Amino acid sequence: MASNKRKFNCGWLAVILVILLFIGLVILVYLLSTKMAGLKSTEKNILLLKAKENSFDSWRKSVFSLSQDKQMVENYFVTDETLPGFIEQLEKLASSTEVVLNLTNVTLTTGANPVTRLNFNAKGSFPRLFQFVSLVDSLPYVLDLTQASFFREEEKTEGWNGVFNLDLIHE
Repeated sequence: MASNKRKFNCGWLAVILVILLFIGLVILVYLLSTKMAGLKSTEKNILLLKAKENSFDSWRKSVFSLSQDKQMVENYFVTDETLPGFIEQLEKLASSTEVVLNLTNVTLTTGANPVTRLNFNAKGSFPRLFQFVSLVDSLPYVLDLTQASFFREEEKTEGWNGVFNLDLIHE
């Protein structure tokens, strides 16, 4: 009888161990599945953060590009601050084309459409004067050459004079 009790106890013990092992496996599978769901949620959050970061980088690049575009547009307009540099540029163009430049008047108008008008005379040979006017007209600014008059100094000389009015449009 004692050996039957041992067999009975060993049998029940084996069944209890199998049940405990099965319960442990169920708990382990449950914990792993919740951790996997948490990992999937974390992966989704990481992907969302990367997308937001890419969006932010794109936005930052757009803002930087806009500021560069704004600067490029502003460079096309001569303002009161950039007027001395523009006049120096005119003088350099005159000197490079062997034309003598004489700035006679600068007029600043205000109002709805502010304009800076430069009146100047130039002396040189006709081809040089024409080259100078062509270079001024091709400058990368918003400008309007409202008057360009050419006349000879004297009939017998090769020297020509030019009278010019140049309007610089403000932004």
